[in-house]
Amino acid sequence: MQKKNWMGMAFAALFVFTTACSDEQVGPLAGSVDLTDQESADVGELVVDQVDLILDDETAANPSIVSASNGSELISFSSVPVTTTFSITRERECRSGGNVTATGSGTHVADRAIPEVTLDFEGTKQMTDCAHARGDLVVTINGSGTFMGHRHRLNGAFEGLQTNDAAGTFTWSTNDERSGSCSYSIHAEWDPSTGIKTITGTVCDREINRTVTRDGNAGNDGR
Repeated sequence: MQKKNWMGMAFAALFVFTTACSDEQVGPLAGSVDLTDQESADVGELVVDQVDLILDDETAANPSIVSASNGSELISFSSVPVTTTFSITRERECRSGGNVTATGSGTHVADRAIPEVTLDFEGTKQMTDCAHARGDLVVTINGSGTFMGHRHRLNGAFEGLQTNDAAGTFTWSTNDERSGSCSYSIHAEWDPSTGIKTITGTVCDREINRTVTRDGNAGNDGR
């Protein structure tokens, strides 16, 4: 009899707790050290945008046609595709403060007769006080990771899917006094014909699948 009474009290307490949460809880639990689904997706969007901005910078620095001259004599280029290798070190400000620094290398294939250029990158990145604000909430992250990227331009315009893969770990803190540490593995694809960018993967053990619009280039986050 005592056992039945104890179980009845336990179920009653669980019902009261569950009802209170469903009626009142609209954000993270007080004292929670987790990011919500939306916050995790926000961080994922921030991470791939920062990498895409760096890849777009490097693509702009390696155009398909380069005008060059030696004094008054124009340097001529071969009309066949030419493959070269390059290294990069670039720094970008994050959307709401802080910065990300990327170092790496890649290959640059240019056919100046068309003109067409393809760049493939890989490297490492460091995020320092990189912040993302949405409404009243600010999430700030510090961490490191790897990235791979692909860019293709035809007649000076992006053509086909422009991709970006990023993975790594970071610590995070919010202005509502939460903090923690996470890992992430994200894939992003931007279709220049529609401006649609799709971001999928995991952030802080949460599956993310977000679609956003980026006009002009993959890293254009509207700032």
